Amino acid sequence: MCKMLLSLEDGSELSMLQKDVACVCHGMLAFPLNLPWTTFSKGLKARKRIMNLLEKMIQERRARHSTQIPYGHDNKDFLQYLLLGKNREPCSSDSEPSLTDAQIKDNILTMIIAGQDTTASAMTWMVKYLDENQGVLKVVEVVKESLRMASIVPWFPRVALRDYNILG
Repeated sequence: MCKMLLSLEDGSELSMLQKDVACVCHGMLAFPLNLPWTTFSKGLKARKRIMNLLEKMIQERRARHSTQIPYGHDNKDFLQYLLLGKNREPCSSDSEPSLTDAQIKDNILTMIIAGQDTTASAMTWMVKYLDENQGVLKVVEVVKESLRMASIVPWFPRVALRDYNILG
């Protein structure tokens, strides 16, 4: 999720971000007692580290832009889209208002958290219920074909077990 939203490739930053996102998720579910040893407090500190990383990324991209390298030169991600939106003309009747840096950072964090647990949870429940409903499982075999065609692990080739005729 972080690679898609931020084009984050650095292993140490990615690892730190993943740990901090997990900490924020735990903190969101904790009792809101802000004492240094509580899960809530640790979640707030992790959120601050994430926001600092996002601020650094925004500043780096703006620095590239100020040296005449376009924003979209090497990053085509959600952060890029939000930054490009930031540079639109001021709000007119047919344009959307620009976002502040705080709004950009909040949007990114929201998308990271939303994609972190909800996707994994939805997949887990889907597998459970499909296993319990074999009739439904036979109907959704098309999903297997779609996963074969667009593998979730791009460097690992997939092979169809049998041919399917989908819509003719």
